[in-house]
Amino acid sequence: MAADNNYGSGNMEVRRGKDGKKKRNKYRVLLTVLASILGVIVIALGALFLVIRHYYKMSNYEKDPEEITVDSSVLESLREADTDETIDSSLEESIQNDIASEIAAARSRLYESLGVSDPALTLDPSETLPSGDDVNGEGQNGEGQNGEGQNGSGGGQQGNNGGNGGQQGGNSNQGGRPGTTAPPPVPVVPQMIGNTHNVLLIGVDRRDTSWAGNSDAMILISINYDKHKITMTSFMRDTYAYIPGAGYWKMNRSCALGGAPLTCQTLEATFLLHVDNYATCDFNGLRGLVNAIGGIDVYLTQAEAEYIHLSIGQDRVVHLNGDKALAHARNRTSGGYDYARTQRQRNVLMAIYNKIKSGGVGSVANAASAILPYVVHNIDGGTLANLIANAPSLMNWPIQQLRVPFDGQFYSQNEYLIPYSYQDTINQLYAHIY
Repeated sequence: MAADNNYGSGNMEVRRGKDGKKKRNKYRVLLTVLASILGVIVIALGALFLVIRHYYKMSNYEKDPEEITVDSSVLESLREADTDETIDSSLEESIQNDIASEIAAARSRLYESLGVSDPALTLDPSETLPSGDDVNGEGQNGEGQNGEGQNGSGGGQQGNNGGNGGQQGGNSNQGGRPGTTAPPPVPVVPQMIGNTHNVLLIGVDRRDTSWAGNSDAMILISINYDKHKITMTSFMRDTYAYIPGAGYWKMNRSCALGGAPLTCQTLEATFLLHVDNYATCDFNGLRGLVNAIGGIDVYLTQAEAEYIHLSIGQDRVVHLNGDKALAHARNRTSGGYDYARTQRQRNVLMAIYNKIKSGGVGSVANAASAILPYVVHNIDGGTLANLIANAPSLMNWPIQQLRVPFDGQFYSQNEYLIPYSYQDTINQLYAHIY
């Protein structure tokens, strides 16, 4: 019996030894798996770091300024240049006060809908608010763009979803009249309204870096991750807007007065749209960008083709190099004046987008490598890498195009485009974008 007991206890020890060995093996396997996962994470982070470093070395990243200010010398030169009356002096202050009141009402409704208390507004009723710039306008007939027929005071447009229409503007001689005062709206806008990322693309009217340049193309790209859609909104350069620190001017003056950051702040102050990032491109940048991706294919009318000295075939699709693409994007004389020009700008942008989407530039990463050297932006490394990584899926989302002021919802005062209701404009923008 003792021998049997010893034999049994020996078997138990052998089994314990085998079980312990199995446990040790399991731990080793587990540690190996964990080490492998950790290694993959380290490699992925290293690769991400290299990708971000790669794109940043070739891009023109600029950090947001701690404080957005107005260039006083530019402001003074604009005031000296703009000496004639623009908007009737008896109406100007009233118009500006109405705009400020409408924006304040829209802000209140926005914060109320979000369940957030509206921060106290700081208004400075004594601030000098100059307005205007010296432009001679001629009435013209052109092509309507994406909208219903419209009649404004001194300007009107008719269109049918990009079909032929006409736009007429009365003759005007316009300048600026400083000295009007009105309480400005304060640009405090909630940064998160749904899961939407807003990037403002700014086409700068300059050929060198001696000045910031007017923002003659302002296109807001809104990527709505909740609804899987993209909205492309052009803001007309002559839109009457509040520029923080400078007053009421044409919207395109914002860039000349304070660069891209002030243009973003102007959009926030006037239309309550938070701008997450911006990307700017001047004449040389657009020319170089289009050439870098091998040119673009754009549908042209006969008049548009003649303007850039090209002939068109039956399908009217023409291949444009950088010089021709720039000339087409700046064209406002082949019908439709600035109304049509904003559509041409979006058409050039869509042609670049379609070239990338079709694989005409290779991978999205290759396209980014070709484009980034010609763009100045404030997109941080993580956001840039995320946008590039998500680009293939984003390119399957529908894109809607808008233009502000909306058709039939504004009037013209000596080349200024003034929405009948800024509050209604803001409401419609929110309905489309968010």
